Amino acid sequence: MGASIRLGINLPDDFGIQTIDSLATTSGGRSAQSRRIGAYAFVATEGRLLLYDAFLNSNIFQHSQRVHSELLVGDVIGGFVFYLRCLEIGYIHFARTPVSHGQTEHDSYGAVFLKLKWRPKT
Repeated sequence: MGASIRLGINLPDDFGIQTIDSLATTSGGRSAQSRRIGAYAFVATEGRLLLYDAFLNSNIFQHSQRVHSELLVGDVIGGFVFYLRCLEIGYIHFARTPVSHGQTEHDSYGAVFLKLKWRPKT
């Protein structure tokens, strides 16, 4: 489950920033009817029920080393975006609750991105 909120000027008619493992749609991006200039800030939360993670819980076909994962994992994502016609630049920051038993700190990282959305004229 997840929820997000965006506040800004000339908000595009899309689903906002999409991360590689986001629960929201992967299409994202602005539609052809989007405004030419704008900016917005956003914050989102996502929660996951983690029953099995192959990277943590090991091979299911034979015994191997494993780390026991947490059952519930949460993310908080925030950042800002500026866009001008086909150019988009922004910053996104992720914070994730501990994923495995014994993990004492949450994971936190950020990314700066630049997108060029070129549409050939038809």
